[in-house]
Amino acid sequence: MRRRAVLTALTVALVPAAGTLLAPADAVPPAERIDERSYAANKAAMDAAGPPYAGRDGQFLLFDLRGRGRVAEVFGDLDTARRIAVLVPGAGNRADNFWRGVASRPHRSPSRQASDLQKATSIAVIAWLGYDTPAGIDVSAFREDLAHAGAAALERFIGALTTAHPRATVALLGHSYGGTVIGLAARRLPSAVTDLVVFGCPGMGAATVRGLGTTARVWAALSPHDPMRFVPGVRIGGLGHGRRPVDPAFGARLIPAATVQDHDHYLAPGTDAQEAIAHIARHGGDQR
Repeated sequence: MRRRAVLTALTVALVPAAGTLLAPADAVPPAERIDERSYAANKAAMDAAGPPYAGRDGQFLLFDLRGRGRVAEVFGDLDTARRIAVLVPGAGNRADNFWRGVASRPHRSPSRQASDLQKATSIAVIAWLGYDTPAGIDVSAFREDLAHAGAAALERFIGALTTAHPRATVALLGHSYGGTVIGLAARRLPSAVTDLVVFGCPGMGAATVRGLGTTARVWAALSPHDPMRFVPGVRIGGLGHGRRPVDPAFGARLIPAATVQDHDHYLAPGTDAQEAIAHIARHGGDQR
């Protein structure tokens, strides 16, 4: 059934659309401010917005309800961090399900995933939902319009982050369509970004690691139980995201994911993928 759903959605996506899917004008977020003042300002804005935002504990670098909504939550201490992981979530995520997860699956929520990773690494971890994601497996998920807009926003955010914390290096982690966003941003990211890690990702917008135009190490994981494995690694007429990152011809360093049971559990505690991703997030390419 999952394979059929994916293939059906791709078939629908291949039907010419009436016009081009573009990111809405209000998808451009305000300039990021990476300091303690943003925490207080965003917390006040969340309290004023009411449920499900009001009264939430945490450190928030971004809160904006335009479009599908944007939230960036920090776990750990950015001020003392020498290593920072930034998680970019994929399709179906929006501000109002940032904590409860897509289809009310908490283990899929960006907040839960980042919290689990921070506990596994003791580094600073940011769950960054700073762009309008595709609503689900629909036409927009097979196009790169939203990913290009997300890549531009990610570039701004990482630039502000590395300027505010120049002694830290960064690992970018992309789940699903979030990996596409990272791929499209790769060539314009600062050198402080040392590792790009994608999991359950349909493609990074390039045919090879070299085509990403980055000096960062590139890592990829795809569970044998993830329906994303049925998505063709092609790009035809503006549809598709290119070769899958786990394809040997792409050239990424592969991450084990045999114990990941579906598309959602790559960062779940106890999986081989979380162990490997946690090591990369904390140490980069250093040997164990």
